[in-house]
Amino acid sequence: MVSPSSLVIALRKGHVMTVRLDELVLGDLVLGFDVKTQLPAFSKLILWAEADVSSNIKYLLIELEDESTVKVKADQLIILEGEPIIITPEPPEPVVVQPAVNVCETTPLITGSAGDIAESGTCEEESDVSERGSDKTGYSASEVTENQSAEATLNATKTALESSEKPPEESETAKVAKELEDIVITTSNIVMSKTVKPGDAIYKRNAGYLPVKSVTKIVEKGFCRPITVSGTILVDNIAISCYHNLGELYLKEKHVMTAQTRGRVGYSPLVFCRKVFKGHVGPLEAMERPHWYARFVNNVFGLKKS
Repeated sequence: MVSPSSLVIALRKGHVMTVRLDELVLGDLVLGFDVKTQLPAFSKLILWAEADVSSNIKYLLIELEDESTVKVKADQLIILEGEPIIITPEPPEPVVVQPAVNVCETTPLITGSAGDIAESGTCEEESDVSERGSDKTGYSASEVTENQSAEATLNATKTALESSEKPPEESETAKVAKELEDIVITTSNIVMSKTVKPGDAIYKRNAGYLPVKSVTKIVEKGFCRPITVSGTILVDNIAISCYHNLGELYLKEKHVMTAQTRGRVGYSPLVFCRKVFKGHVGPLEAMERPHWYARFVNNVFGLKKS
């Protein structure tokens, strides 16, 4: 239940306009809040559950840190920021590079009449030492082998000294793993307004979730409770639920039906019926008692007063 003087955003005949809540008519598209996408979205007004334009009503005046306010009754559901869901990406599997294969070591040289092809190739030149007993400079095969061994030892020593001076380079897999950041998914927690306290964060259009600065009790004349298809509405640019006096239902261990889900389940038959039967679409009028369907939902799903 909210104040009739609160402002909402409606879409009428392709025009977006700001109107008082009590100026809405059934069938208007009203800006609400999609808890899945965490974005504002238009939704059709399908029912005035309750309305009273003359009685004095006790409200909670909730003020955010940017000094914006919203007036709601204590049992009205309101949308808070929930615990974020954090997803840590797994680093990719390391890529194993196979060593290059020396074709000269695995492929035998062509001999015979076709051997002329190999005589001018690389493989023939590399095999000069083993086939002729000395290389082209005149050194013996054993001398060439000793020189190559000494050169390899010198290169290995030089490489070891250089690596001891430089920090070890990170592998490509390690570099990619560092670049991956955790994915944070914002969620909503819908509770009754009487549980809201300073420090809680409430969604405001074009600002995201803002901390609550203060919660005070006031008295103001009149109230109304609109029901939209989405079950949410932006009142004075602050996201609230259309439902009231609902709590969580614990079905099984770790399986909970939220208050918002219970409200949507309760009003889902009306959502379907309104698509088939248009019903009254006139302006809001004073109601002596809540709409019969709203009373039915509250009797079935509402919290019992102790």
